Amino acid sequence: MFTTRQMLPSDEAFLMSSWLKSYRDRESHVRTTIYFPMQKEVIEKLLARSKVVVAVDPEDTDMIYAYAVGEPAVNTLHYVYVKHSLRMHGVAKKLVEQILDPTKLIVASHRPNAMEDVLYKYNMVYNPYVRD
Repeated sequence: MFTTRQMLPSDEAFLMSSWLKSYRDRESHVRTTIYFPMQKEVIEKLLARSKVVVAVDPEDTDMIYAYAVGEPAVNTLHYVYVKHSLRMHGVAKKLVEQILDPTKLIVASHRPNAMEDVLYKYNMVYNPYVRD
């Protein structure tokens, strides 16, 4: 179904674009002219200091299906993105488990609407202040 690998420099444009667009609904109260440049800066900082695992097509490793961004040292999940067609198939769980320790409390620094169930299911705590 998929294989995983570390993020490559060529992946950054897709990760940035999908994160910005998918998180936009959560921050819809922020003006677009403020949201995009400021959130882009936050994402750049997080990507620079985090471990990123990418789920890809086994036959075409440039075809990204999903990714997770987290910091193992503080067991913090910054973001998980899964394309719609693969949601509810355990992809996010497998990615997160390659970065974080699921037996310990996981802190989520971002909370998109789609993550409400994930926070509850995996006993995560939301703390937006760990991302800066």
